[in-house]
Amino acid sequence: MSAVSAPPRQSLAVTDGIMSHRIPLVSLAVLLGFGLVWFVAGGNRAVVQHPRPVFMSVIFLGDTHPGDNYQESRARRGRINILERFGYGFSFTRLQALLSSADHVVANLETPLSTAREHRLPNKPYIHWSDGKRSSKVLRDIGVDAVSLANNHTMDLGVQGLEDTITALEHHGLEWFGAGLTEERALEPLTLRPPATAPQARIDILSGFEHRGNYDEKYGFYAAGDKPGVAPLKKKGVGHIVRSWRKNNRQGYLIAFPHWGKNYMWRTGHQRKLAKRLIKAGVDLVIGHGAHRFQEIERYQGRFILYNLGNFVMNSRGRYGKLNSTPYSIIAKLELSRDTGELRKRLKLYPINSDNRTSGFQPYLLKGVEFNRFSSLLLERSDADLVQAGLIKRSRDRFGEYLYIDLD
Repeated sequence: MSAVSAPPRQSLAVTDGIMSHRIPLVSLAVLLGFGLVWFVAGGNRAVVQHPRPVFMSVIFLGDTHPGDNYQESRARRGRINILERFGYGFSFTRLQALLSSADHVVANLETPLSTAREHRLPNKPYIHWSDGKRSSKVLRDIGVDAVSLANNHTMDLGVQGLEDTITALEHHGLEWFGAGLTEERALEPLTLRPPATAPQARIDILSGFEHRGNYDEKYGFYAAGDKPGVAPLKKKGVGHIVRSWRKNNRQGYLIAFPHWGKNYMWRTGHQRKLAKRLIKAGVDLVIGHGAHRFQEIERYQGRFILYNLGNFVMNSRGRYGKLNSTPYSIIAKLELSRDTGELRKRLKLYPINSDNRTSGFQPYLLKGVEFNRFSSLLLERSDADLVQAGLIKRSRDRFGEYLYIDLD
């Protein structure tokens, strides 16, 4: 089982001024004792927050790919290859400060870290590849310490691509899960171990790529027995996997991190059915990825489902305009704290612009009008009971505005 401890994280250099972000007049922060009161534009009430000491935090990132194949295509059309011109760290610059604030950062790595193109799958559209040395190094440099490989691109360069990916990640000290050279290894969750003072706060993250017939029969993507591949996520098998984990980890906190959904679309009926099966089987929280845009939030049997984070850094042209899709995604931050001895969990949602045509291949945190548009869409699309009960709240910190949910 992959395991990551919680070493102290060093701050990364901030070059874009995020840390000194000015508070607009429409949001006035007033310090009252140990509580922060935020007056939010358009609202009649202040959201009162009483800071609790956070002893462990985990950031979840959506679809991540430096975009070597897309940038080479741009260069062939006479456009700038941003990786060659500006370097592999260029697209992460505006988000580094937020990432450095967490104990752990987990991303969906949506590319093989390999250039073995001779092993590319025939007839599969959108073949991804990326330089293993430079990509894994930049992931480590920005604070990522673990990646999920359960997606529809990990096997684009066949088994050789998977082996190269594992080698590159391990060379730079990055944990990986969601794929493997055997089915047993592919199904192993990632374990994040808390400080010794809170052993019951252990987090396990289970990843899988929703079962798609063509990826199974045509491309042979899924691990099975001794066959290498990505972790399969099937409606019929997911309950057994979760219950087996829960049997041996009664006190652990289990997060499902599935790759699912349709590109640039809202959640599907299949996602909802699969999410409910995960919750019924014993998953505590679902955080999905794979649609290249954010999706709705739902509460089911007292547990929360964030259907899609969307993209983190995905250096392709994107199809937001062509498909009339909202070009926003989410960075999610899970914070664990104590309140009068009780374990508390809060999920913060920092929206970002993931349209490279407007961000110049440098995704940034939303503010002002863009934040309001994102917030309105999320509340409008998410389940009415969450909105009516006021469970999705709004606040601000040194990084900017965010929404949050208290999961307890």
